[in-house]
Amino acid sequence: MAAQLADAAAALYALTPGDFTAARNQRSRDARAAGDKDLAAALTALKKPSASAWLVNMLVRHRADEIGQVLDLGASLREAQQDLDADELRELGRQRQKLVAALTREGRRLASDLGERLSDSAADEVGQTLQAAMVDPWAAAAVRTGALVRPLSATGVEPADLTGAVAVAVPAASVARSSEGGTKRAAKAKPRGPSKEKLAAARALVADAEKRASDARARIDAIDAEADELAPRRTTIEHELDDLRARVHDAEAALADATRDADRLDRERSQAERAADDAERKADQARAALDRLTR
Repeated sequence: MAAQLADAAAALYALTPGDFTAARNQRSRDARAAGDKDLAAALTALKKPSASAWLVNMLVRHRADEIGQVLDLGASLREAQQDLDADELRELGRQRQKLVAALTREGRRLASDLGERLSDSAADEVGQTLQAAMVDPWAAAAVRTGALVRPLSATGVEPADLTGAVAVAVPAASVARSSEGGTKRAAKAKPRGPSKEKLAAARALVADAEKRASDARARIDAIDAEADELAPRRTTIEHELDDLRARVHDAEAALADATRDADRLDRERSQAERAADDAERKADQARAALDRLTR
């Protein structure tokens, strides 16, 4: 049953939150119909992930390289920190925060691509979970499962509380990174002196991530510059449009006045026609009377 449950969980935790409950309940019904009551009960017990946990699961599946880079860097930094001085530790801490912030922003874009809108509070929880995974090896192993149901939190001083955080162990083939690999790495992450190669690799990862962030910021600056150049043109067009609207308004007012004058003239013409008809009728009557007198 364990393998069936793990496979089902891998499929369920790859769904959007809106699809999760119905799909889980259907799988439970199918298992019960097949006579496997234990599997049906286990499936029913699977919890719907929070918005932030769902997005971390999606990052594991859709951004495996980026997640792997962050978690591997976290492991390298944990190994390296024993021999670093306070200033260097603070610098690496700032760089770690930059990486977490960059991956959180990428997560928001991924959520949008998948048709979901992430709230600011959920985005904060994503960053909090990634931070926990970088400072705590067991939190990293939990993230790698791709089956989180709630966000994680860890300061690096106390271990993360993982109670009920992971739905079920998921096979490595079902997600971008193996939970077994994460667990093994976590078990090895005991404080020890780092090699120069590991420290250099960690710094290289930080430098690469910072370059990506710098390139993204440069692109944002270029877009802002183009928008600034476009702004005067847009303002001019808006002024021209306002002028056209004013002219249309004046033309509509003039048309209304002309329409009223035309209606008045139509009424006056009708009155004049009636007066002319009456005068002609009276003239005919006077001519007839004159003819009778002159006979």
